[in-house]
Amino acid sequence: MPGRTSIWEDEQSDDDGRRPDVAERILALIHRRELGPGDLLPAEAELGRLLRASRPSIREALRGLAALDQVEVRHGQGTFVGRLGLGPVTGMLLTRARLRPSPGSLADLLAIAHALDGAVAELLVARPGDGRLVDLGADIQHRALAGQPVAPWCERFRSVLMEPAADTAAGELAQAVWYAAYRLSERSASPASSASSASSAGPGFLGLAPGAVGDSHLALAAAVRAGSVTDLRAALDGYYAPPG
Repeated sequence: MPGRTSIWEDEQSDDDGRRPDVAERILALIHRRELGPGDLLPAEAELGRLLRASRPSIREALRGLAALDQVEVRHGQGTFVGRLGLGPVTGMLLTRARLRPSPGSLADLLAIAHALDGAVAELLVARPGDGRLVDLGADIQHRALAGQPVAPWCERFRSVLMEPAADTAAGELAQAVWYAAYRLSERSASPASSASSASSAGPGFLGLAPGAVGDSHLALAAAVRAGSVTDLRAALDGYYAPPG
């Protein structure tokens, strides 16, 4: 539009009459220009002109968006579109659980992660011949039965399991929620139970016998190797089952 100095001159307010805040306007600009991860954003001064916002407001909005992985500020180079990933959800869920504690917080997170894992089950089994999970599951079982901590192996197993869904929204969200549940289960463990659960490092595994920790991972590995969605969903039921 000739003479137009702001992309917001003909913008409508939100349905509730609220004008989008600066962060929302920056995200809208990214969408309008069809920018993707790694693309360079206009300089702060140009953003201020385009969005009709002060430079302090632009700077504050960019800091907030950077914390959410929406943009990446590289000193001396500029501001770029971020990964747009869902990793920051983990921190937000943990903060919420800490500030608004509830006896059901961990169970809620596990239920959500369980449902999301099931939603991407078809992707997770679509890799015939991949034996990494079987090897990792065997390592977890061996270490658990020997009374050795297995936390790094459980995390590695989880990362490998979710690889095929890493670029999907459901897969990313499943990972974010899983890690939140994992960290929350660690924080929720009482000092008395920490020593006995040293080898049970995973969501839903706190309090389980060491053999059950290994068996649950091996069941997941076997289902993936067999390419069976039905078996994988059944294994997930056991993986997320509360101790009892």
